[in-house]
Amino acid sequence: MPLGEQTGLSIDQSCPPPLEPLEGPQLPILLPSPASQVGADALEEGLRETGRVARVGAMLTVFLSDQAGFAAFHRRLREAGVLIAPSQDEAWFVSIAHTDEDVQRTLEAAR
Repeated sequence: MPLGEQTGLSIDQSCPPPLEPLEGPQLPILLPSPASQVGADALEEGLRETGRVARVGAMLTVFLSDQAGFAAFHRRLREAGVLIAPSQDEAWFVSIAHTDEDVQRTLEAAR
């Protein structure tokens, strides 16, 4: 058997099995809720002067004009109990697991 074929077979045998598709109650948690969409709209509107919000589906990223501004924004959210990634180069994932109260608390802290 050629060396390339032997290598391919040994790699194939050492790989974990493929992931199973999500089913049942796990799947909807990945979908954005109406409240999270309204919240993302409000966040985008509120940051129009100092930055912008890029989003696709249930993911969003907040970009502020400078790192110091983002650091202050991050601190304000953290002090209000809203935990986000400490870098504006990372995405937020908003889903139906977030309640209307979660979205409202985030918006209030972001102001």
